[in-house]
Amino acid sequence: MRATAYFLWDYDYLYCCTVVTDDDVLDVGADNYADPLPGDYWMAEAVEVWYDEGEGIWKSHIDAYGRYFYVEDTGRGAMATFSQEDVKYTVTQNAQGYIVEYAMPMADLEVGHTLGTSLQVDDLVKADKSQGYASGSQAADIVMTLSADEAKVSVPETEAPATVAPETAAPSVDTPAPAAPATFDLGVIGFVGAAAALLSMHAAKKRR
Repeated sequence: MRATAYFLWDYDYLYCCTVVTDDDVLDVGADNYADPLPGDYWMAEAVEVWYDEGEGIWKSHIDAYGRYFYVEDTGRGAMATFSQEDVKYTVTQNAQGYIVEYAMPMADLEVGHTLGTSLQVDDLVKADKSQGYASGSQAADIVMTLSADEAKVSVPETEAPATVAPETAAPSVDTPAPAAPATFDLGVIGFVGAAAALLSMHAAKKRR
């Protein structure tokens, strides 16, 4: 298993996208997120990101099947300033593993704002929870500083195929390309149109 988390921001949301490469994404079932939430809910295929806004550490949790997004007071002095019901999120599974995307409404985001973060990925070996791993860190000690630099998405250059013009061509009209969306698109990786690229961080483990 290997995972990389990417962050962007604007004045309304902090965006996080985590790309997980895993060849056996196991399902523990919907009961893992029943109400009341069981104490071992984290024993699943899931992404947890830990945050420190200066008052203590809290975390987000979302499973590989997109059943539940959870914000938890970790007992380390702080809780998120927003309701988890206000978070926008989605999960996409693919042949390589799965991709988690979410947008959290966070107050006071501006250029120069700092917060600590770290990534943990929970990975099962057996769906009955008898064996698995939690890889990464809960320390929230990677400090991000919000930047005003615009996020850029690189597009590979391709050579257009040669064509033969007709003898009589219709007049051409220049049509401007549509602008990138200004807000978070929950179905698209890359966060095109978000305000700034901050950080990528990795979590990885070896199979035994």
